[in-house]
Amino acid sequence: MKKIKQIIMKTGKDAHGDIIEKKLLKIVMQQIKRNDMLSYFEHDFRNPPIGKTVNADLKKLKDKNYIVRGKFLLFEENDIGKVDFSKKKIAQKIAKKNVLEISIDRNFIIDKEIDELVDELDKTINSNHELHFEWKKSLEFFPELMFNILVTFSITQLSSGFFTQIGIEGFNSLKNIIKKFKHKNIYDFQVHFKVDIEMKNNEKIEYIECLVIFTDPNEKSLENLLIRAFEKLEEKLKDDLFISKKPISKIVYNVKGDKIKFEYSLKPDGVPLEIANMEEYKKILNFMAKNLLKWINYRVKIEQNKS
Repeated sequence: MKKIKQIIMKTGKDAHGDIIEKKLLKIVMQQIKRNDMLSYFEHDFRNPPIGKTVNADLKKLKDKNYIVRGKFLLFEENDIGKVDFSKKKIAQKIAKKNVLEISIDRNFIIDKEIDELVDELDKTINSNHELHFEWKKSLEFFPELMFNILVTFSITQLSSGFFTQIGIEGFNSLKNIIKKFKHKNIYDFQVHFKVDIEMKNNEKIEYIECLVIFTDPNEKSLENLLIRAFEKLEEKLKDDLFISKKPISKIVYNVKGDKIKFEYSLKPDGVPLEIANMEEYKKILNFMAKNLLKWINYRVKIEQNKS
């Protein structure tokens, strides 16, 4: 791994026009001290993480702004599948028990029609659920809608657990949203279905994040493809956990068109365990190794000039 010092966040207005306050910096710093925080290229979960931030501190600048500085570990090809580098586990965003959590990033609400369809989705789901908006800090435009549940039962009940939570009317509302996106010729939009599995390991509670990502889904084939994707995911989980005894914290499948593809799995320390498209991942890592270092060096010089 390449170790890089970086500025994670700064108070004031960011590139998206949002005002970042000191209290948010403190929260981020404490989170990183508790658990390592993964980084994804353009916040796109279809690709494995490029590295993780393992430590952070808060510093006041001469202009009275604050920054959170962190130690970033950029993954390299020979890191894949190695024994844990750190005793710290990665931060996981686990759903609340018996709650269907729906996360919508700001790119998703492109106009009033989509906003109204999201309201309809919120109203038609009968089960206990929470809908909230997230602010994804990426330069690329790919709207995301995520559904997240927590299950404490068998890994062979992933799809039934989800469909029970969203219900028939809620699922029909989701298909209406997808249909509207297609009608507006919006491409590279994503719908995420995430099931968090709670498991006991030597009396300790551990979680496995199971993520199925649909890219430009078709509302007509959504249900069938989702069931098939969960079936494939269940089979891989059974093999990895109970036969191969692999340490897994996250597993990701991508669905595009009628193709269901395993993308990657992660170990508890966040390092990729398996990657389907290693050549593409190497290209991303090489790009980041060349360009991230230049960007960070530039930011460090700015910080030094202000100190």
